[in-house]
Amino acid sequence: MEHAWLSYQCVYPSEINSFLLPSACREGGFFIGSMKKVLFFLCFSCLLFGCKKQEKDAAEIVGKTAKIYYDYLLHDDYAAFVDGSFRPDSIPSSYREQLIDNAKMFIAQQNKEHQGIKEITVRSATIDTLHHTGNAFLMFSYGDKTKEQVIVPMVERGGVWYMR
Repeated sequence: MEHAWLSYQCVYPSEINSFLLPSACREGGFFIGSMKKVLFFLCFSCLLFGCKKQEKDAAEIVGKTAKIYYDYLLHDDYAAFVDGSFRPDSIPSSYREQLIDNAKMFIAQQNKEHQGIKEITVRSATIDTLHHTGNAFLMFSYGDKTKEQVIVPMVERGGVWYMR
């Protein structure tokens, strides 16, 4: 009977037909023992690297925060939208009311021109950790099926991100 030599043993044609492995391998020879070690190492490595602590990406937080502020606007919570803007000092209540009225006018204009903003999604965000600033790139989807990308400049103060 003809046989072929591989780097680790002799293989006969009859052995190839039975489970495609030589008899020495089926009986726990060198090849199977080595494969078990490699497989164990790979599983252990995946487990080790797969269990590391997930940290929030700061740029992702900037984008999500900007989206939350604009979601307030969509749900007619104009005061929360205005409060999401950074101001180093307190402002008079009359000025705050003007800002709320401006937000209402903005939504009314979008309703008139584009049949309203139907959805806001975060496209991407960038961050400058040195200056505690960032930009959120939001996509507005309008009722008339048009889309617009809006850049929302953000600033971090006291661990909270605000619109600039």
